[in-house]
Amino acid sequence: MLSSIKTTACLLVVVMISASLSGCLGNSEEEINGYNQTINENNDLINSLEEQVENLSSLLLVANSNIANLELEYSNLNYELTSMNNKQNQSEAAIESLEEQLFTMEFSLVENKSIKNSLQSQLDLANQMLLLSNQQVADLESELLSANQQVAGLESELLLANSTITTLQEQLAELSAQLNESLTEENNASESDEYNVLYIGHSFGRPFASQMENFASIVGIEHNQSIVFSGGDSGSPEELWDDLEHRTDIIEILDGGSIDALIMICCSPSWQADYGMSDDDAVWNFTSYALEQNPNTRIGLAMPWEDFPLQYDNASEHRDLTDRGYNMWKNMANRLSGDFNNADVFTFYHGEVIYELRHMFEEGTLSDVDQLIGPSENSLFTDQKGHAGKIAIDTGTLLWMAAIHNVEPTSFPMFSDWQTDIRMIAQDIIDEGN
Repeated sequence: MLSSIKTTACLLVVVMISASLSGCLGNSEEEINGYNQTINENNDLINSLEEQVENLSSLLLVANSNIANLELEYSNLNYELTSMNNKQNQSEAAIESLEEQLFTMEFSLVENKSIKNSLQSQLDLANQMLLLSNQQVADLESELLSANQQVAGLESELLLANSTITTLQEQLAELSAQLNESLTEENNASESDEYNVLYIGHSFGRPFASQMENFASIVGIEHNQSIVFSGGDSGSPEELWDDLEHRTDIIEILDGGSIDALIMICCSPSWQADYGMSDDDAVWNFTSYALEQNPNTRIGLAMPWEDFPLQYDNASEHRDLTDRGYNMWKNMANRLSGDFNNADVFTFYHGEVIYELRHMFEEGTLSDVDQLIGPSENSLFTDQKGHAGKIAIDTGTLLWMAAIHNVEPTSFPMFSDWQTDIRMIAQDIIDEGN
């Protein structure tokens, strides 16, 4: 571009000079001076244009240098951009990995919060029980002081009683001889009237079995109770059969055919695992052996309650699982009876006592119970596991009496230990067909 400008300027000067010279032939000296002046002016113009050309050339060099620098910077920036894009891709992968870790941590946080809430509930309950225990200790200390005072008075009475004892001992010796003779005759006469029952199972059945002899005697029944106990799942039919020591103990009691009723309790782990869809083989095994020893042995299948009651908000939720399980339990009993020539197989649901008492407590109509978990005398449960308190054991034993001896709960006299008429609670459960 600058070269073109320079060429054009030179041509212009040449043309002007030529024109001037062509005119000189016919012009005066004055005209020649004019032309020289014009030539000088054009030379000045040429010089100025050359200076501009030089300046423009310098600027062009600077511009080219800037362009080269800019192209270099562009190349560098393009490289950096490519590098940054690569880093961005790596960052996005890292972010995705961190998001996955965050999700896992959030899930773990929710789970741990749930565990924390459960532990806090247990802690609150433990604190309540501690407070109650402290109060009980204070009450017991007061009672102890009173008892010590009574002991002092009784010691004086004891001295007087000792003098009477000497006289009574002689009379007792004579009466004892008479009583032994009478008992021997009575035992010989009533031995055949004894009803021998064997309970095999865990702690949600043993307290009721342990009371059977006492409850039976109230209504004039000679009940002889044997118990083979093992805690938790180890007391299920399956675990008792698989354990050689327990199985041997049970077989030894069944040997001889003296057992009139064999009571087993739900539920074996494998039976629970498939939701009662299959039969409990151990129940069949024990039944077979019992009937071989005594074909008239009755087989009782007991349904307890669900453990860990505080996991359930109320009695309705607490009983849902065993309500459904009991139907399958009864169906299995029917199949068991059919497999053994219509043997006398019966079921009973003493766990329903627990649910009915809990419902009454939640409704505020069970005055004998102060709390769900606490001392046996005034609580529905004695621990977190859900072992039964005294009122639940007494009421449940009435269901055992009805199932084993066909004795209606209302046949019993009133229970002085309870303001609540537990006979009617048990009777209502039976009348409802459960």
